[in-house]
Amino acid sequence: MRRQSEDSLDDHDVVRGAAIPGYDGLYAIGIADIRITIYSQQVRAFQLVHSLLELGKLKDGQHVAIIGGGVAGVAAAAAILVSTETICVTLFEAETELFYVQRECSVRYVHPHLYEWPRANSINPTSDLPILSWEAGSAADVVERIAGKFAQIQSLFAARLTTITGARVSEIEATMDLGNPAFQLSTVTVDNSNPGSMAHVVIIAGGFGPERGPMPDHATSYWDDTSLPRTNKTFRQGSAVFLSGNGDGGLIDAVAAVLKGSPHAALIELVTTFPGFDAVHARLIAIDEAAKASEAVGTPYVIEDIYGAEIVPVAEKIGLIRNIAERLRPGMTLYLHTQYDALFDTKSAILNRVLLRLVMAAAKGSQTRIEHLKGGNVEQLDVCPDSVTGFERDARLFVRAGTYEVGVDRIIIRHGPDKDQPYRGFPAIISSYRTFREALAVDDVVRATPELSLGARRRLEDAAHSHDLALDNRRIARLLQDAPLEITIAFEAGLALWTSTLSPAELAANWRSAKGVKLTLRASPDELGPLAITLIRMAIHNPSVVLCTERHDWQKKIRDVIATLGSAGGLYEPVLYPPISISPAPTLSLSVTQASLALDNGLDADLLHLLNEKIEAFCAHGVASNVSVAWVVDAGLRLAMSDHWVVWKHKLDHDAPLLRRFVRLLASPEDLSVESETALVAAGPSRINNLVRASLLALAAAAGWQGGDLRAAVPGHLERPAHGEATKPRAFHACGADRIGGGALRTQVASFPWVSYYVLLSELNRSVVVDIKSHNNLATIDDKLTPRLDEANFGNSLIIPADIALEDALEGGVAALQKHLDVLENSHIGRWRAAISSGDGQ
Repeated sequence: MRRQSEDSLDDHDVVRGAAIPGYDGLYAIGIADIRITIYSQQVRAFQLVHSLLELGKLKDGQHVAIIGGGVAGVAAAAAILVSTETICVTLFEAETELFYVQRECSVRYVHPHLYEWPRANSINPTSDLPILSWEAGSAADVVERIAGKFAQIQSLFAARLTTITGARVSEIEATMDLGNPAFQLSTVTVDNSNPGSMAHVVIIAGGFGPERGPMPDHATSYWDDTSLPRTNKTFRQGSAVFLSGNGDGGLIDAVAAVLKGSPHAALIELVTTFPGFDAVHARLIAIDEAAKASEAVGTPYVIEDIYGAEIVPVAEKIGLIRNIAERLRPGMTLYLHTQYDALFDTKSAILNRVLLRLVMAAAKGSQTRIEHLKGGNVEQLDVCPDSVTGFERDARLFVRAGTYEVGVDRIIIRHGPDKDQPYRGFPAIISSYRTFREALAVDDVVRATPELSLGARRRLEDAAHSHDLALDNRRIARLLQDAPLEITIAFEAGLALWTSTLSPAELAANWRSAKGVKLTLRASPDELGPLAITLIRMAIHNPSVVLCTERHDWQKKIRDVIATLGSAGGLYEPVLYPPISISPAPTLSLSVTQASLALDNGLDADLLHLLNEKIEAFCAHGVASNVSVAWVVDAGLRLAMSDHWVVWKHKLDHDAPLLRRFVRLLASPEDLSVESETALVAAGPSRINNLVRASLLALAAAAGWQGGDLRAAVPGHLERPAHGEATKPRAFHACGADRIGGGALRTQVASFPWVSYYVLLSELNRSVVVDIKSHNNLATIDDKLTPRLDEANFGNSLIIPADIALEDALEGGVAALQKHLDVLENSHIGRWRAAISSGDGQ
């Protein structure tokens, strides 16, 4: 099956990618997958069912047999049941319970999108699937969530679903049923009941498959909770681990093996969110594409060396390597064995490669040793060979890999799953399956992580709403159990009907509360206008806000709003649930503008309170709790920043429009005369890191200029007082956006139509020389066609990045910062004047 990101989908292609050649009606899920994940299995199952329905290969009255009760099989069964009225499903599982492989695996961290990192949406922890959705967590927790939702489907469709556990399908024979092609399935069971079944369509959901054998002594399965050490006491000084394999499983375990307590999820969060590391994201993608192109033509491309030359230095500079080094397990050796010389190839995920390369860099010169063993077969030895010396002679296990012989305390084999195993019982189809899988596996598009097509998503969303399946009772109960806050919003005669004991302002005061807030939306987003966007803003920044509605247009509105926030990474789409109670009569009738304004004012005031807390802490101590600020700022400069903040904070407390403009421009690069309703959505607690950093640099600039004030007029939200050749204040924009139009900040900054004279970008850590003509002709042209420098903006914006030079100036103090800003401005004016004199400035 091919990855589809467009609205249209070639359903023939999807079915072609899942059909067993020569057997009409026999399909397999994920047969060409290079990378098998829980998320990709669900998506492929949903997509296959949708395509079979579109092509008429699944029809009313049919019986479908699904072989495999893991994630893929359950997803296929659920999709068929909720999308059809009369099709019956029999689900066969060889083990005694569904989801057997992951049921008791608490050490494996499962995330729906991380294999696509650092691409957009990759750190979103929610699978965002129409049914059987889940959030990142341990494998056991994830399948428990899926199982709980499938249990609701089992209950709803009990008459059409038969689940048989402890039954292995041993044979599939083609037959006929009333003149129609069909299949006869034979089973083998522990109790020898051996029930058979006839089906018109058979879907084989083989899942991950077992580990490739043979496994040496003490080597455990990837999904076994004993597969990795869980405490530091497992290893003592001189201990060693031998790990063979450099697929995703091998890279994951190589990293986890050398971490204290194996907190792999914590390392993932550290690397994917570390301030400044996003500067390498575009380069990582480019390296991956170049490596794939080299692989295609057989040209060597050593990814680990490229990472070492280009990625590791960045990680060292921003302090990431030092942070990782503190997490390593000291006194331990990891022998990492690969079949070929190269440590990495493009079949593994970028994130797993980067994590290991950074860990290797952090281990260099430390008490943790990582040695790459290249080539040869793996053989466990019965006795200690003479070549093994030192601590390793006392090891429990001994291994030979090619020319290497080592003594270790743990053997980990990660050679991937045996994908043929689910088909070995079906000799009539195994050869066709292998041939077809090999042909598909060379297609790079097929190998990519799949995405659910728009058609499949809409089909399942509609089905979920019609059966109230989007409702996650346990999650809502957990959120609402402690003093729940309930609001229902309807629309009548041009007014918002607000039902709650809370006013909009009081609701805003609970924005960051962990209490559950249930918002039942009985009006369309178009009817609520600006209020709809404000409610979406509130829900995006607080996962305890539950949006309940039966109206499908809210989903589109939410996605449209998020799509416009191309300047803000890490904002996640709220989940919509059907209404779960009947609300009483409304208590307030408000204009939508009035309600939106009251709620937004409250949210802005709460955000200012949070900003003040972080800014005051940083100005006093140089750090702010739970906010990543990488700059070292001189104490005298911080004192001057604090003095400016006291003045600004007083004005913001007493001027709601000024506050709204201040936080909106902190979050967004948009600086035009028309206020953007959606831009304000990015200003919230989940973006507090960016907002604090932008505010601190604005305060630092004001201190360096020895003057700076808030600005209510376009352009900018701050201004520098008149100085030098400028007889009027100049507009200043401090922006914490980390993306522009969905693209990387550093690649988009030069083409964006900035309006303010000064633009300070807290998330840009590289120098930029920009001479940009503004949208608006804000420069006044005199008779000699020369712009006058006494205007607030002369058509070019001075971009001030948070680069190394600015970092040094911040550490140097007020005088050093003033000098740095003066140098930037003088250079900028010089370039502008040169452009004017050459005729390029017109």
